Amino acid sequence: MLIRKKIVYIFFTFLLINLIPGCASLNQLLEKMDVKKPVVRVNSVNLTALTFEDAALQFRLEIQNPNNIGVTLDGFDYRLDIDQHQFLNGDQTDKTEIAAGKSSFVDVPVTVNFAQLFGMVKDLVSRKEVAYKTEFGLKFNLPVLGMTRIPVSHTGTLPLPKIPEISLSSLKVSKMRLTGADLLLVLKIDNPNIFGFDLTNLDYNFSVDGNRWAQGKSANIGEIAAGKQGELHLPVSLDFIELGRSVYTLISSGHDLNYQLTGKLDVNGKDLPMQLKGVGFDRDGKIDLEK
Repeated sequence: MLIRKKIVYIFFTFLLINLIPGCASLNQLLEKMDVKKPVVRVNSVNLTALTFEDAALQFRLEIQNPNNIGVTLDGFDYRLDIDQHQFLNGDQTDKTEIAAGKSSFVDVPVTVNFAQLFGMVKDLVSRKEVAYKTEFGLKFNLPVLGMTRIPVSHTGTLPLPKIPEISLSSLKVSKMRLTGADLLLVLKIDNPNIFGFDLTNLDYNFSVDGNRWAQGKSANIGEIAAGKQGELHLPVSLDFIELGRSVYTLISSGHDLNYQLTGKLDVNGKDLPMQLKGVGFDRDGKIDLEK
């Protein structure tokens, strides 16, 4: 009996010596396995480029890992609705590792083609901006929890750019001489957009009755605020000897002049990533010569 009790004592002593450290490791493991879902938010949305053809947006998603172990983003699905119409959707399968207790960022570029958009929603052509909503579903293969999808969404508005409207406002005689005349050509520029822009590098041609009266370039025209109008004054110098006496007669007659105004200019968005080169214009009609 004494021998049996001694054997039992030795056996339990062995268990205590070997299992107590194991219990500490097990508790640590269980603590690690107390897995929490990552926290996801839309950190920022930037309009990175804007033209009359399309707009480029970049969504930056921030992922915070609250766990004591690293987690892996297995990819995400996304959807973009514009004016409550589904515009695009898809899946991204690239993996991203997020270390324990750390944050990581994922940039998602999206391009909106206006021709495609206007084909889907006809009345947007006349509007200056449109509301959108984007939704992301980030997928994590987490210990204990398994495959987990975490949704996040964002709403905003997108500008729909309009071409500046250029027209001939007036043509005035500043000075009349026997051999020539000095005129002032005044152009009116309308900005129909919800954002201001700078006009630069105007290249123009002005003709009357098929004869070129003026051509030239003008740089740094200036800013036109959102929804406002601006004027551009261009001096015109006519040489009757070069153009012929018929021009003198035309100016002196007091009749309306048949004109054509063509050219191109550069448009830069104010506080927007919009840089458009060579925006063309072509206007013709009748203009009363003011004296």
